[in-house]
Amino acid sequence: NMYAFTSHAGSAYAAAGQYDQAVLFLQRSLRENRMFTATHKLLTISLALAGRVDEARIAATELLSLEPTLTVSAFRHLYPGSGAPYAGAFCNALQQAGVPP
Repeated sequence: NMYAFTSHAGSAYAAAGQYDQAVLFLQRSLRENRMFTATHKLLTISLALAGRVDEARIAATELLSLEPTLTVSAFRHLYPGSGAPYAGAFCNALQQAGVPP
């Protein structure tokens, strides 16, 4: 179950604005469990916020293949950190990567 711990570490780095470090942990998490969609969301967000938009779009495509009904609005509603100061940037990053509004 290390994928969950590495995903949480990636989430913490993303929340702290350390997007490149977040990407490293989130990619490791996905190597351990490709089906954990929470990690796919955070990876897409972190790549976009790191300015790696092309990679973020590829990540979003993979995310949407696993969770085809995902929208930014649904993410905003269900995300546990939706009240955090960075939540808006996370939502914008998902949309920038190609997740429907």
